[in-house]
Amino acid sequence: MTGKQSRRGFLQQNLLLPCLSSAHLFEPEILNDSWCLSQESATGYRSLEAAFGGRNIIVAAGLRTVSMARLHELHKRVNAGAWLIWERAATFAEQTVSEFDARFAQIFGIRAIEGTGTQTLYVRYLWPAPTLVRRMGNLPRFEPATAQVIATHAGEPCAFKRNFGKGSVIYLSSMLGPQLAAADESSKLLLETLLRN
Repeated sequence: MTGKQSRRGFLQQNLLLPCLSSAHLFEPEILNDSWCLSQESATGYRSLEAAFGGRNIIVAAGLRTVSMARLHELHKRVNAGAWLIWERAATFAEQTVSEFDARFAQIFGIRAIEGTGTQTLYVRYLWPAPTLVRRMGNLPRFEPATAQVIATHAGEPCAFKRNFGKGSVIYLSSMLGPQLAAADESSKLLLETLLRN
C-alpha cells in the first residue's frame, strides 16, 4: 500500500475486485444415480472438469429416473443461462422408450419414439466437430423437433441442441461419459470442442 493509497482503496483493489471478477465462475454440476453405468459416466465427465472452464454447465449422466419437479427446476436453470448436457440412460433391451422419456419430452420437447431400426457401431457427430464415437446401447428414433441435429446414427437424428431462454440443452441419446472414463480420444476431443463453443 503506497502513501497516496487509502486503506479502503487498497482493500477494494486487492480483496474485493478479485472476488467480483471470479463471481461468474461455476463448478460443473454432474448428476448421477446409483446405477453403475451412470456412476461410470459421471467419473468420465469429472476426469475432464478442467475443460469446463468455469462455465455454468450441468451434466445429467445417464439418470434412469428423475422427478417432474427436478426437470422443471433444470428447465428454469437453463432458461436463466445454464447449459444442460443430458445423457439418455443407455438401454440394451429391445424396447427402447420409457415413461421417463415422456417426462423429459414434456419439459424439453425432444421426444423419443419406439423403433430402433438399424443399429450401427458408431454415432456420427456433425457438431461441434465432425467425428465418430462408438454407440452405447440401443438407440430409439425421435419425432421431428425444433432443435439442431448434432449427430446421427444409421442416418437418423440421435443427438440435439436446443436453446431455451439464455441457455441450451445438449441431448445425447448415446451416453458419452463411459467413453470418457475409458479415455477414448475421439470422445474427449468432442467434449472439449463442445465446451469451447
